[in-house]
Amino acid sequence: WDVDGPEPEPEEPLVEYADTIGMMQRLVDGFPQYRFADGAYYLLGYCLGEMGEEERSARVFEKLLEYHADSRFAPEVWMRVGEFYFNSNDLPPALKAYQKVVKFTESPFFDKGMYKLAWTHYRLADPEFAPQEFQKAVDTFIKLLDYNEETKAAGDERGGELRRESIQYIAITYADEQWGSLKKLQNYFSRLGGRAYASDVYRALGDIYFDQTRYADAI
Repeated sequence: WDVDGPEPEPEEPLVEYADTIGMMQRLVDGFPQYRFADGAYYLLGYCLGEMGEEERSARVFEKLLEYHADSRFAPEVWMRVGEFYFNSNDLPPALKAYQKVVKFTESPFFDKGMYKLAWTHYRLADPEFAPQEFQKAVDTFIKLLDYNEETKAAGDERGGELRRESIQYIAITYADEQWGSLKKLQNYFSRLGGRAYASDVYRALGDIYFDQTRYADAI
C-alpha cells in the first residue's frame, strides 16, 4: 500500500493461532500437573494477546500466576497483567502487578516494572484526595534513576532508555501548582544528598514553567 496513493489504507491482518490455542487449552485442562504446564499457560495467554483478545489473555496469565507462582515466566507475566489493567485504566490491580514485577530484581523486566509502577502512582495522584501518590511516584522514579546510575557505574547499564521520561515526570510532578514547587524539589534533593541527574530535573522543571508562561518561576 502506498501512503501517498489514492487507495484507502487496508486493515492490518491479525495472526491466527486458533490451533495452538486449542491445543494449549486441552493441555492445561487435561494435564494440570504436567511439568511444563506453566509454559502451556504462557503460550496460551501470549497467542490470545497476539490475536487481540487482551482480556482473555490476562485471565489466562492470572491463572498461570495462581497455579505456578514460582514460574520462570512470572516477571514477564506480572508485567503483561499490569499492562492490561493499566491500559484499561483499572489502576489498583495494575499497581499490584507492577509491585510484583519489581520483586524480581534480576529480571530484565525490573526497570520497566519500576517505571510503570511510578507512572501508576502518578496517575493515582490527586492534590486533594490522594496527595501521597505524588510522593510515591517521585520516590519510585528516583529509585529507577539511581538504579540506572548504579548499573552504569558497574559497566552494565540498565534503564537508560527510561531515564529521560523519568526525569520529565519528576519535573511534571513538582510543577503541579497545588502539590509541587521549586522549593519543595530543592528540599527533596537536599534530603537525598547529591545526585548526578539533579541538574537535569531542574532544567526539565524550568522548561515546563517556561511552556506554562510561568516565566519568573522558570528563571
